[in-house]
Amino acid sequence: MVIRNKATNSMQDMVSVFGKAITMEGKATGVTGGAFIKKYGLWSPSSVMSALKALLDKDFVTQEKDAYQVYDKFFALWLRRQL
Repeated sequence: MVIRNKATNSMQDMVSVFGKAITMEGKATGVTGGAFIKKYGLWSPSSVMSALKALLDKDFVTQEKDAYQVYDKFFALWLRRQL
């Protein structure tokens, strides 16, 4: 399920798309792996890491071992409706 608009390339877009991808997964693992990136139409692993860092720094996403999930369940519901 590609959720990225191919015409957009800004970091803000990447953070938004990556947040939606994590929401779709529930608990996302292997976020820098080729399968995850291809499944959601993300950019490079380095862009994913930058987006992940931004989401973690703002406490939108939490990390438990190697799994990531959206912290606020209401925010996750809102993200799902944006797809």
